[in-house]
Amino acid sequence: SGQRPEPSESFSISISAIFKVLLSLFFMTYFFIDYLTLPYETIVKAHEGDPDAIDTVLSHYAGYIRYFSKVHDQVNAEVEEYVKQQLIAALFKFRFDR
Repeated sequence: SGQRPEPSESFSISISAIFKVLLSLFFMTYFFIDYLTLPYETIVKAHEGDPDAIDTVLSHYAGYIRYFSKVHDQVNAEVEEYVKQQLIAALFKFRFDR
């Protein structure tokens, strides 16, 4: 009585994965427009739905995506796919008028 139960391993893994997804989304937002290495035109084309431009953006951020999709030093494919989908969604929502 009075002691908190230890979280299960699956709960800990889930919290770790959620934290990494949030952290990866932060990094993707922070690095979204990198004028020095990712051409502005590529972002515009990706925003317009050009599949090649979207692939270029995903390839550009692949290292970040894979790094932040790891659970126990193993890439979690579900988390990785979720982060990719969030980046694609962010491309379509991006506003150039700000």
